[in-house]
Amino acid sequence: MYDEPATPCLTCHGAEDSPFGGAVPPLVQVVHGYHSSIASWEDPPEAIEPHVTYPTYMNNCSVCHATEEQLVAVNAMPVSAVGCFSCHGSIDGIPFADEGTAGVHANFGVTTDCQLCHAADGPASTVVAVTDAHNGAETGNDGIIFDGVDTSVTEGAKIAWEITDIADDGTDLTITWQASYDSGAGPVGVNPCNDTVGEGAPVFHAGDGSVRIYRSYAQGDDFIIGFDTEEPGQPARADVTTDNTTCDGNIATTTIPADEVDADKGRLVFGGKPLVVSAVDPAESMVARVPSPTFDWLVGVGGAAADRRGVVDTSLCLQCHVGSLYQHGGDRVDNVDICLMCHNSASNEQSVRSEMGVDESEAYDGKTGETFEMKTMLHRIHSAGEEGSPPYVIYRGRGIYAFAPDRSGLPNWPGEGEQVVYGSDFSDADPTTPGDFVVNHNFHAPTYPRSINDCAACHAGALESVIPDQTQAMATTLDAGNEDCEPGTICDWSDQLDDTLQGPATTACVTCHKDGAAKGHAYQNGWTPQVFQEGRQTIIDSVR
Repeated sequence: MYDEPATPCLTCHGAEDSPFGGAVPPLVQVVHGYHSSIASWEDPPEAIEPHVTYPTYMNNCSVCHATEEQLVAVNAMPVSAVGCFSCHGSIDGIPFADEGTAGVHANFGVTTDCQLCHAADGPASTVVAVTDAHNGAETGNDGIIFDGVDTSVTEGAKIAWEITDIADDGTDLTITWQASYDSGAGPVGVNPCNDTVGEGAPVFHAGDGSVRIYRSYAQGDDFIIGFDTEEPGQPARADVTTDNTTCDGNIATTTIPADEVDADKGRLVFGGKPLVVSAVDPAESMVARVPSPTFDWLVGVGGAAADRRGVVDTSLCLQCHVGSLYQHGGDRVDNVDICLMCHNSASNEQSVRSEMGVDESEAYDGKTGETFEMKTMLHRIHSAGEEGSPPYVIYRGRGIYAFAPDRSGLPNWPGEGEQVVYGSDFSDADPTTPGDFVVNHNFHAPTYPRSINDCAACHAGALESVIPDQTQAMATTLDAGNEDCEPGTICDWSDQLDDTLQGPATTACVTCHKDGAAKGHAYQNGWTPQVFQEGRQTIIDSVR
């Protein structure tokens, strides 16, 4: 069931013929146990320290058991205490469908012979193999598990979705787009306006589908000019509907108003996941994880613009985050080019803290706000489990997310079951009303499985220069300004001229090298974060 690299492991972890006489646990228990953070070979099973943060879903067996032969073998695994507990840890970790079933199994342990019931002639004959228990299970990102695979991923791989052109006459953006589906005989064009799911006939915006347009504009080479005034640097949004979209010969045309903007280049993205026939019930539909299509166009001219500099390779992200690359709202999928639209260097969640009425003395990280641009966010999260790392905290209306080695560096972080935002002055029900803001608090201590300085794990090829070109790579917003914004109110955060900026090279370095000495060195050899008279344009002009 394993490729060649695992063969040496089987010398000791191969059960009966082990040179240790079976004293070491089988490989299935070790690998499943560590990836799920449960030492399932112990009796009773214990949590592994430090906790392992597995980046995808344990019930997607195909992540490791990649070939058809391996999957067939895995899917035939019988229901057994050893097999089930290797991932679930104990009977308490198994999500039974009802209380009655849970009660029947309440006292079962690692020595229980499950085959007494879970056999073809037993009272639990409908749940004999692992697939009987897993088929139809959902992942956290709307995937459906069937026969050991995340079918949202496998179905998504069959669909090619692309924006082919954008015409821009200064009044309207006319977007042409198309898609194809490959059922095994090669890609076949589909009707983008189809409103009924069928075999080889996905649904996009019509019927029960949903597609949204995101668009933003470049300063230098970064898309930081957005038209969402409520949050710094965020893109404008619009829906693809049957009113603004027509189809002819499998080519769709969507028309939306053009923005009045001072920029040469724009980026437009379609967010959404097509609907396809469900792997569990052919009468139902499910979503397919199709990479969100993007298109960079010449503003006021139309046609394709020059490609943005390549920095990160999405395929490298997907080697770890199979079916789990985060997708806010379910419509931003598996394409770093769409991530960069929101996670840009002008982004900052200071607006959210302000609406909650939280100032820097009350914040869990002691800051006025925090950027969630790509390089800061990914460097900080992937290295957050390193000993001595300061916490990285992002405030959002849907939840507060903290990443650190442990909770000790987060003053006033709520205890288990407590969800009140410390220091909040305004209610979540009505931001203008005094009261507590209540929201989910999410703490993570990531365990990154590679060396933090292994840049090739994410970055595409050799970077052209160690020092970013500051006419292309824009400085990072550390403080979004807006001193006149009254806490508890929704303010206009579109003005970037009052932002406190930090250089792109400095930001890249200090997100991993987080100590004061590293920052001091970077500032001494660059410039201290500050407000510039013309914002980023001052920097661009000074280095041209």
